[in-house]
Amino acid sequence: MVRKVKRETIAEISVIVLLVVVGVGMRLMSNSLALWNFAPVTAAALFAGYYLSRRSMAMAVPVLVMVLSNIWLPQYGDWRVAVAIYAALTLPVLCRGILRKKYSAMTIGGCAAGSSLAFFVVSNLIFWYFYGALQNPPQGLWQSYVAAVPFYKYTLASDLVWTTVFFGSYTLAVRLGVVPVVCAKVKVRA
Repeated sequence: MVRKVKRETIAEISVIVLLVVVGVGMRLMSNSLALWNFAPVTAAALFAGYYLSRRSMAMAVPVLVMVLSNIWLPQYGDWRVAVAIYAALTLPVLCRGILRKKYSAMTIGGCAAGSSLAFFVVSNLIFWYFYGALQNPPQGLWQSYVAAVPFYKYTLASDLVWTTVFFGSYTLAVRLGVVPVVCAKVKVRA
């Protein structure tokens, strides 16, 4: 018996594939151009959290981007660091309730900037803890954050640019009637 696949399921699978392909491709390209951290991983997680019906599917998007792109990129020295970084990259999915309740440029931008800052704080804490906590007591944590600021500018810029691309493309597609509105509470203004 042939089972009919719902249009929404096909749309969600298509979005997952698109986000993962763009994420992997741009992560590889940004590293080859020495634009460290200028990749759409956080933006993909943010959009996946908003768009996909299941939180678990949304959390899989940034993890898949990282796992697949790390096939070609240098690996983290400690597997615990990799797991912690991957987990930190799923944090933007937690913005789904905020975005579904109030879909606006200000809310989307705030979630992108907040997600960027959260990743900066968590990732540098992780690196300090696993690689420098014993040699550098708490004052070393501050030094870790200061040393990471040059990388943060790319992270923040990337998150804002790619979030604009993903949510802007979605909003345009809704306005053109190509895709349905995700949440009944969401009103895309003309």
